Amino acid sequence: MSVARVEDLLEIEAIKQLKARYCLGVDGKDWPLFRSCFADDARLGGGLPDGGAGAPDFVGPDEWVAAVAATVGSVKTLHTVHASIVEITGPGRARGLWQYTQRGWGRTGGYYSEEYTKPGESWRIASMRITPIFANPGDDETECTPGSFAAVADLWPPLIAPWLTP
Repeated sequence: MSVARVEDLLEIEAIKQLKARYCLGVDGKDWPLFRSCFADDARLGGGLPDGGAGAPDFVGPDEWVAAVAATVGSVKTLHTVHASIVEITGPGRARGLWQYTQRGWGRTGGYYSEEYTKPGESWRIASMRITPIFANPGDDETECTPGSFAAVADLWPPLIAPWLTP
């Protein structure tokens, strides 16, 4: 294995740890930790209530943290991310696709599509779009209401298309 490939693997692991800190920050209501996951000029959107299944409004990191804090409040949440694809796209640049599930203000699941930047020694999220595929924020007792997947199924093909080629 080449030195460059080993370096890429180390960078990918650092990005995975960044995403773990993102989840720990939101679930622990540690808003300074959560905010530290984002680049200062990051553009973030999707996944919050009232966003609908259409194109999300993108906001900066301070607005995002405030919106997430207001949405989850003091509710206990559990965010998990898994089945990730993370690619180094250039010096200090990367992109990632993560499946997620969330419990707390409902049971939801879908995808994070992200770009990362490394302005110094640490990776930060530069852009993030959350696409809920399985969303049921109003009822924590059921898995999914009938027809709810059909309402968002058309979001799936364009979301995963960039990731289909190895």
